[in-house]
Formats: sequence, structure tokens, C-alpha cells
Amino acid sequence: MVKLFVGNLPGEATQTELKALFEQFGRVTECDIIKNFGFVHMEDKKSADDAVQNLHQYILHGVAINVENSRGKPKASTKLHVSNLGDPCTPEELRSKFEAFGTVLECDIVKDYAFVHMETEEDALEAIRNLDTCEFKGVHGVTVNLELETVLVETTLSAQDIQTMLESSGRKAVLTGLGTNESRNLGAAVAMLSGEGLIQGVVRFLQASEDNCIIDGTLDGLSPGLHGVHIHEFGDLSEGCASCGEHYNPDGSSHGAPGDIDHHVGDLGNIFANDDGQAAFRMENERVKVWNIIGRSLVVDEKEDDLGQGNDSLSKITGNSGRRLACGIIARSAGLFENAKKICACDGVTIWEERECPIAGPERKRNKEHSANL
Repeated sequence: MVKLFVGNLPGEATQTELKALFEQFGRVTECDIIKNFGFVHMEDKKSADDAVQNLHQYILHGVAINVENSRGKPKASTKLHVSNLGDPCTPEELRSKFEAFGTVLECDIVKDYAFVHMETEEDALEAIRNLDTCEFKGVHGVTVNLELETVLVETTLSAQDIQTMLESSGRKAVLTGLGTNESRNLGAAVAMLSGEGLIQGVVRFLQASEDNCIIDGTLDGLSPGLHGVHIHEFGDLSEGCASCGEHYNPDGSSHGAPGDIDHHVGDLGNIFANDDGQAAFRMENERVKVWNIIGRSLVVDEKEDDLGQGNDSLSKITGNSGRRLACGIIARSAGLFENAKKICACDGVTIWEERECPIAGPERKRNKEHSANL
């Protein structure tokens, strides 16, 4: 029996028609479709060779499919996630780019992203260093230290996007710091948010320069759609989010969008939650200063913020974004390379266990559900 890999299958393809296609060249013992690729088992090598020769690049429902012998990946292989492919790209074109740096065992394109399996970790790292600007849009540099088990990524993407990319290789990743190479000590802060139901998340603030604060966060448990997010004047959670005060507004301005001339310093606009209820975001803000917001609170609201464009009086005060769903106190945090902790002194949870635990509470040591990008 010979196992064949069939890639780039169109969405309309069915198991029955794929099997019939291959049965022109010999007996098919098994046929399976998995999303946009599949596997066909032919009874003998000659039938398999004939199928590869005649069906590779065969047009099925207007799409050229790929047919080749299936090769098992050794355990030591390294899987890379390639995103933002942009213009139409064939598996052959993508494979050729990576083969310049080592042996490619498998290359599969899924819509606008792909997975490339390289034979050795060293080849994979070399491919990342050389292809990051064209194949990893938003990633400008990657430095890997195998001895310290660290990866330093220069990027404009959110921490959640980078973690997803790193973990697509089959390895777990934990964010241990956020900063800039130019100025690491201007200030950093973090807010651990929780609220109604299962809502929880982490938002980090980094003062990259005197006039630029990077705000990076991930929240889970939200309803799909847009939600207003604001810095509030008080870090008082004695009555939940209700005691956080109003939007942080030291200049007495009207409510508006972050880019407007007239808006609250605490107006951060909206974040978007996907169908799974997760919002991952990264924004830059000229008016937020980390040293002015430590001890205040961050609040996520029920509805979309109208950014001061509504027709009633509340639009210029709250943005009509509804109830306060989740909140957390903004606390000072370590910047890049300023915290080498491997274990939380308060409860003995390691950084690797922490990514699987709730943000706080007695279940930290027992709950194995993923929390938001810890």
C-alpha cells in the first residue's frame, strides 16, 4: 500500500469524487479529506506513481491540486507558521523560498497562511531570520537564544499574534517582557482584568518614548463585536467596576476618539472581539503616559464606543458604550529584561503553569483552562 498526499483541495471537493479520480489508475483502499488537503492510499506502487504523474496540478473545481508521495515527518522536524501570504502563492513557490535554507519536508497553504515543516531547527531559524520581512509581515527581527530558551522578536504585531506564531511550531511560549531597544526604562505597567461571567484578560502599557505609549492586550469571554475601552480616574474596585470613577480626563475635555484634538486622555477607542469572544489588540497613543496612569483603572464596556459622534449628551461623556463589563487596576510592571522570574512568589505557580491558570484565585493551582495570553 502507498500513501499519497493531496494538497490545495478546493472546498467543493468530496471524498467520493476524489476517490473516483484516483481509481482511474488503480485500486484505492482508503481516502480521507481533512479541510483543504487529503490522503489517498493506493494498493500498489505502480498505481500510486501513475496517479502522481497524471494528477499532480490537475484542475479540480478550477483549482490546481498537488499530488505527491506522503512522507512522514521525523520527530525532530520544526513546524513554521507563515502568515499574511498576500498575493496568490503556490506551495511550490513557497517551498522554494524555504529550501534555500534547508530541507523542506512538507509545505501546506491554507487560505492566506501556510505551514512549512523543515528538517532541522537550525534551518528553520535561518529561514525565519532571512524571510521575516516578506513572509512574516510585521516581524522585523528575531533573535533566538537556545541556551536561555528565549526568543526576542522585534515586531509591530500584538503579543497574542506573536505567541500564536511561536506556538505553531509545536512549542509553548510565554511572554516575559515588553519593551524597546532605544529606551527600556521610561515606564511599563500592566492591568489584570476580570468581570462578568468568564471575562478576563491582560493589558500591558509600555512607554516607548516621551510621546508614544504602546498598549497591548488580550481579553477572553467577551461577546463578539466592538467594545469601548477606557482608562478611568480611580483604581478603586471596592464596588467592582462601578467605583472606578469616570474616564481619566485631567484636561476637562469632551469624550472622543483617540486621534481627535478634543478627547479624554483615557479614551482608547474600541477593541474587537472575534466569534470566540477573544479580543487581541495593539495600539499606540500619544497622550497616555505610564507614569500618570499607574494606580488608576482600565475598564472594558458592554457596547461599541460611538467616539463622541452620537446625537445625545452622553456621547460626549461616555460614548454610549453601555455597562462596565470588566476592569482592573493599572500597576507598575517590569520592562524588557528587567524581570527574570521563573516562579510567582505569592503562590508558587511557575511561568509555564501560569499560562494555563486563571489570573487569580484559589483555582490557579488546579484549573487547566487557558487564560488570556499570560
